[in-house]
Amino acid sequence: MDNLKNFRRTNYCGELRLSDAGKTVSLCGWVQRQRDLGGLIFVDLRDRTGLVQLSFDDSTAKDIFEKASTLRSEYVVAATGLVRERESKTNKIATGDIEVYVSELRLLAKAETPPFEIVENSKANDLSRLLYGLGIRQVGEKAAKTIAAHFGSMDALMAATEEALTEIPDVGGITARCIADYFRGDQAKDLIRRLKETGVNMESTAQPTGDLLAGLTFVLTGELESASRKEAGEKLEALGAKVSGSVSKKTGAVVAGEAAGSKLRKAQELGVPVLSEEQYRVLVDEVPGDKAEILALLGRDEAAKEAE
Repeated sequence: MDNLKNFRRTNYCGELRLSDAGKTVSLCGWVQRQRDLGGLIFVDLRDRTGLVQLSFDDSTAKDIFEKASTLRSEYVVAATGLVRERESKTNKIATGDIEVYVSELRLLAKAETPPFEIVENSKANDLSRLLYGLGIRQVGEKAAKTIAAHFGSMDALMAATEEALTEIPDVGGITARCIADYFRGDQAKDLIRRLKETGVNMESTAQPTGDLLAGLTFVLTGELESASRKEAGEKLEALGAKVSGSVSKKTGAVVAGEAAGSKLRKAQELGVPVLSEEQYRVLVDEVPGDKAEILALLGRDEAAKEAE
């Protein structure tokens, strides 16, 4: 590994512009990605201000070119080079008009490549997307959404015990153990630290507003005018409900929109309450005051619910 002896950063990556062309700059940051095209290598370098492209070609010193060829995502590097106008410009990043032609490259630290690429438009994603992307055993997309909403933040989740995890609906002992074991690992802690440094969102943006629908399962079918089925499901989940794709005797209610098909027929056969879109909107938008009102809206009573 190299060191920073006699190295001084002159600029931040995301601040460079075409007006800087012709200047020699020194930068530090993380490798976002590396593209090796044979005699040409491009490296996207990232710091807290954004990205800039580093370039290397057959005129680059051999030792620097070879070092650039070994770079991988999340390696930490320092680079000095000449700012020049890019031949192929892009408006996807603020520095898309320029690149830095590297004359000195230092590899400061290697790091395990994360299980997904960190891109600017993914930083504001809900915590559940990040949790799912970590690839933790037993944690699928739906479980990640439930867990993220329950804890509200990555810090709270990382501090949770196995016992606390098993209190979440649909999280059993095996899943709880897998989550706890994952976050106990040094590699996971280091990865989360680095993701925080890049500005990745660590908070749930869809935390439940209550638990009035906790213990009830809903199925959505047909087309709704007021929202897509995905949006409608998210509103139900925000009130503590579970949304399923199939109807059974344990289904709390089926929300039926236009052109509802087999799920509506099955609900009618099983005697499962069916809500119109108007009734659904009353349920999620006006939010009945207590569980008794909700069960009344579903055509059920508390005694029947307790008996299930």
